[in-house]
This record gives sequence, structure tokens and C-alpha cells, in this order.
Amino acid sequence: MLDFYTGVARRLNRWRWLLWLFAACSVVFFAYTLLYYDGERHEALTLGSLCTLLWMLCLLAMTQSFSGPLPRVDPNTAWLHRVKVRLRRAISHVLAVVSTMLFLSVLLFSLKAAGIAL
Repeated sequence: MLDFYTGVARRLNRWRWLLWLFAACSVVFFAYTLLYYDGERHEALTLGSLCTLLWMLCLLAMTQSFSGPLPRVDPNTAWLHRVKVRLRRAISHVLAVVSTMLFLSVLLFSLKAAGIAL
């Protein structure tokens, strides 16, 4: 799981500026639909821009968390260093599981918003 997230994060790392641009555009569009738009599809447009913002923030968090190299355990190093590396890997595994749950919750929110939009 860590290798998958690391690979995706490294690929997305060079497109981070585009993710920030989409996030900023969705914030502007959300503010516009919330403050100025009074059309018949108000809820759908507001939820759509909010879903886009959530997806961009999830991808940016994944890119920030997993774009670095994974720590490897070297048997020739000191005992305390090996424990520290194993602890960092365990925390990375927990972060990967939490990220997966976050992605699933945003996916559920997006599907519910798409149901409202249709």
C-alpha cells in the first residue's frame, strides 16, 4: 500500500501547481454560487464545487505526505535507528489507511452530491 501511494504521490508531485489551481478555482466558484447565484441548480453547483475542492485537498495531502522516499531498514545500523525507521514506516502505514478511509468518504460524498445533481 505504501508503494502504491508513494508512486502516485511522486507522479502527482510535478502537477501540484495544477491541483492548487483547481482548488482555488473551486473555492472561487463555491463562493460565487453561495453568494451571487440564484438559479434553479444552486445546490448542485455548490455541492459540485465543494466536492472538487475536497478531492483536490485529498490529492494535495497525499502528495505532501507520500512524495518522499520510504525509509528502509538497514541491518548494519544501530538498534535505535532501526527502531526509529520501523516506527516511521508504521506511522506511514497508519497514514495510508487513514488516507484510504478519507478517499472513500469523499467518494461517498461525491456520489451523494451527484445524486442531487442529476
